[in-house]
Amino acid sequence: MTVEEAIKHLQGYDPKQEIAITIWGPDDVFEQARSMGVALTDEQVSSVLYYLNDKHDANCGINWDVIGCAISIVLREDNLVLANKKTE
Repeated sequence: MTVEEAIKHLQGYDPKQEIAITIWGPDDVFEQARSMGVALTDEQVSSVLYYLNDKHDANCGINWDVIGCAISIVLREDNLVLANKKTE
């Protein structure tokens, strides 16, 4: 979700209504990747954020472990794409 999309979504709420919201952004993904000893491209970070927004388990939410798993999944998918390009 982009900031623009989030703002549009929030416009449907009464501005005085209490809500709970947590925002994870690119800096958080880069930080977790660094702690894992991994360097990510901006494109990979976008893929991680998309994955987190689209695929996370709402029962668990998004946390540092979930971000780490999403990073691993994106890297695995990227490696599969590279491996397939080499065999073509």
